[in-house]
Amino acid sequence: MGCHCEAVKMSQILDTRKRQRPNKQTLLGLEGSGARLVYQAIQKMLPESWHFHGRNRRPPEDPVNALLSLGATCLYQLAIAALSGRGLDCHAGFYHVPCSGRASLACDLVEVVRPVLEAFVVKQIMTGVFAPHDFSSSATKGCRLTRKG
Repeated sequence: MGCHCEAVKMSQILDTRKRQRPNKQTLLGLEGSGARLVYQAIQKMLPESWHFHGRNRRPPEDPVNALLSLGATCLYQLAIAALSGRGLDCHAGFYHVPCSGRASLACDLVEVVRPVLEAFVVKQIMTGVFAPHDFSSSATKGCRLTRKG
């Protein structure tokens, strides 16, 4: 599938958003569809040596997912600090349902900047900041950045 097909699919997602009255479920579905297209495009851009075949986590199975998870964790902590520093309840959320032990509003905030994180990770890989040998994998811990990496 070429770039044209992905552009058509993204256009269809946007058209759906324009036709339907926005609600939480519709927006979450559209976000998921868009994310799948983004990850398909990333897979096509990266060399096979990165073993990226889509988003996975807990634990991440490949170096790209390890970087995405690390970046998301850092953004989550920054979001908690920013929200708390302004007196906001970071555990209340809109898209992420409040649950014990999770700062749901911080998760919502991270979603807004996730495309920037994804672009940053791809750029770091494409410019050689990271290489596949900067990571180690185990069955129980998944793929992780090594100390040298």
